[in-house]
Parts: sequence; C-alpha cells; structure tokens
Amino acid sequence: MGTARAQQLSDVEGEARWLNTYAFSLLDEESLIRYRKVVKIPRTNTDNFVPEDEQVISALNKIEDRKYRLAYKLLVYSGIRLREAVYLLNNYHENKIITNGIIAKYPLSLDRGTKKAYYAYMPKEFTDEVERQDLKEPGVRQHIARRQLASKYLRKWQYNFLISNGVPESVADYIQGRAPSTVGSLHYLAKTQQADLWY
Repeated sequence: MGTARAQQLSDVEGEARWLNTYAFSLLDEESLIRYRKVVKIPRTNTDNFVPEDEQVISALNKIEDRKYRLAYKLLVYSGIRLREAVYLLNNYHENKIITNGIIAKYPLSLDRGTKKAYYAYMPKEFTDEVERQDLKEPGVRQHIARRQLASKYLRKWQYNFLISNGVPESVADYIQGRAPSTVGSLHYLAKTQQADLWY
C-alpha cells in the first residue's frame, strides 16, 4: 500500500473515531440514526499480516537506543498492547515482579472496556534488563515503525507464536488481554493459573 493511500486511510479512520467519540455524543438518538443513513463511514480492510521470525529479529537488531529496544522486547515477549507496555515501563517497580521458575509476570490490572491487561508475561531473565523509563507512546510507535515493523505486528506475531507452540487460544487471549468482560474471580484465577502453566 502506498504511503499516500495509507495516510488517507489513517485520516479517514481518525475522523471516524472523532465522530464516534465527540460529534455523535452531541446528537440525540433519532438524529444520529438519520445521519448514519446518509453518511457512509468507509470500512477498512482487515490486516492479516503476521511477520516472520526473521523480520521480528531484524527489526530488533536495527534498534540501538536502549529504551526503545527494551519496549520492543517487552512487546515481543508479552504480547501486550503498546499503550500497556509504555505504562508498565513508565511505572515499573521491581518489587512487583512475580517469578515462577523461568517465567515472570508483572501485574497490570488495566481495564479499558474490552481491552484488558491483567499481567505482562515475560522470561525471568528479561526482568534483569527491565527498569523504569520515561517514554511517550507516539515516540515509541514511531521509533519501532521506522525499523520496518509496526508495533501492532509484534502483538500478532506473539499470538501466532503462542498458538503454534500449543498454547490454547483462550489462554493466549488472556495473556494478551483479550479476556471476555464477564471474567468472574474463579474464572480469572483459572485463566491466570493456565497462563502461568502455558507461558
């Protein structure tokens, strides 16, 4: 896809988000229904691209700045969203790490509607590298994208990696924060135990 076409789609998506968030909140329901019948908000195609292992490694090797390299590795290991990774690194406290053999998890307990993040799972040895940072989400996104691999693809790659290594989809969903909104405490505990086991 050309740069101009990608920018055009990005602009349209941004306008649609603005309409849904702000402008539509000013309309009564009847006016909103009439408006949506007249104005067609373009749908975007699903992005099914999942990078190969070599692409993930190659992009990592192009990152020299330690703080961005740390964020990249956290995204690869945990599969959490960029926003959650930036939050973790900006608010990191070493004493919150929970270790279990060769794995570690950092409690996040973040909830943004359907987007949840209970823990960030990672190899225990990676925790030796993790330290508090002062990152801005747009800066991290741009730095990683300049290495030919957008951060959203790291999440897709990690999900694919988990599934191809036998992790059940429901556990992979939980690890990445795709848990259903009706997770009760018993179900939450079971998913946490399964994620600990499978990761």
